[in-house]
Amino acid sequence: MIPIELLKKDYGTEMALVVLACRVYCNSSPPAELENYIAENNADWKLVCTICRNHSIRPVVYKTLLSIKIPVEIEKLLKQEYFTCTLKNWKLALETERIIGLLAENGVQAWPYKGSAFSRQFYGDIISRESSDIDLIIQPVDLDKVITIMVKDGYQPEDMISYPYLKTKYFQFNKDFNFNKIAGKERAFHIEFHWRITENHFGFPKNANSLLYNNSEAVLLAKAEVNTIIATNHGLSIFIHHSKKDGFTSLKNILDINQINTLSKKSGDWNYIKKNITDFHLKKAWAISHLLSYKILGIQEQENDVDILEKVISRFLNQILSVNIVNTHTLKLKIIVSGFLICDTINDKLKFIFAFIKNRFTPTIADFKIIRLPHSLFFIYNICKPLRSLIMPYDVIKEKRKLFENNR
Repeated sequence: MIPIELLKKDYGTEMALVVLACRVYCNSSPPAELENYIAENNADWKLVCTICRNHSIRPVVYKTLLSIKIPVEIEKLLKQEYFTCTLKNWKLALETERIIGLLAENGVQAWPYKGSAFSRQFYGDIISRESSDIDLIIQPVDLDKVITIMVKDGYQPEDMISYPYLKTKYFQFNKDFNFNKIAGKERAFHIEFHWRITENHFGFPKNANSLLYNNSEAVLLAKAEVNTIIATNHGLSIFIHHSKKDGFTSLKNILDINQINTLSKKSGDWNYIKKNITDFHLKKAWAISHLLSYKILGIQEQENDVDILEKVISRFLNQILSVNIVNTHTLKLKIIVSGFLICDTINDKLKFIFAFIKNRFTPTIADFKIIRLPHSLFFIYNICKPLRSLIMPYDVIKEKRKLFENNR
C-alpha cells in the first residue's frame, strides 16, 4: 500500500484525502487516520468534491466522511450532495423497475445491468454506487419492439439513422441502443439497452457476451424484486468492462473490482471467477487490478502468476489518480494504450491491433448522415471512413448535446 504522505506528495492533498476515505470504506485504514489527516492538512474541499464527482464515487467517500468528525460547513456541503446522489439513485432504481415491468407487459424480457442491480449485489444497497443512467440487457431480436414501446412511453431514441439502415448489421457494429427522456430543459433519464459487454474494436472474445444471458437471480431494487444476471457473471462482465473498455481509468473502476473480489471470496465463487479469467485471456488484467487495489486501497495483494513491470503499474496509477476524467481524444488514446498493455499474449495484442485497424474502416452514424448509399454499395463507406474521420471528425458528446438541444 502506498503511504498516504507519498500519495499526497505525488498526487496532491485532496486526492490523498479521497483515497484515504476509500481505504476507510474498505476497512484497510482506521477512521482515526482519516480524521487526523483532515485535521493536519488544509484541503481544498471544492476540489475534493470535484475529484469525487469526476470519479463517480461520491456516495462512498461522502458516507465515509460524514461518519467521522469534519468541519461543520463541510459536513453541510457533503450532506447536500450525498442527498442528491441518494435521491438520483432511488429515481433510477424506480424507473428501472417501471421500464422492466412495461417491457414485460409487452412480451420483452430485460435484465438490469450495472447501476442499481450491481450496487445491490456487490455494495449491499442501491445508494452506495453512483449511477448516471439505466442499463438493461435485451436480446437483439427484441430491439424493434423495444423502440416502439419506449417511443410510446415518451423516450427519444438517439440513433434512428444507423439502425433502420443497417438492421442486423447494427448489432455487429454496436453494443447498445440508447434512449433519452426529456423533462422541460433537463434530461430526466438516459437508458442503454445492451447485448454486448464491449464494442468489437476492443478485440474481446465474442463468447464472453454469454455472461450477460447465462443464469439469473432475483434482486430487490427499490420496491420490487427483478431478475438480473447472476452475481458471479455480473461481476465478471463489469471486470471486463472496467479493464477492456475503461482501461482502469477511475477510482470507481478499482472500488467496483474490490467489491467483486470481496463478494466472490465470501460466496465461494472464486474458482469459477479465476477459470473465466483464464478462459477469456484476462490474467494480466486480473493481476494488474489486484496490484492497483493493493497500492491504492490497501487490499491484500493476491498471488499472481503473471509478472507485471513496475513502470506499467506506475502508468496505471498516474492514470487513475488524476483529478480530471473527461471524454476526450486524449482519454480515448489512454484507453487504447491500456487495452494493449493488458493483453495476455502476443497473439492477443495482434488481435487487439487488428480490431482497432478494422474499426478505422467501419462506418458510423456520421457517414450515414452524409449520404445513404444502396446496400450494394456499402463497401464505399469502408473505403471513405478513414478519410471522412480526418476531414470531419465525429464528436459523440457534441452530437448528443445537439440532439438534446433539438428535442427539449
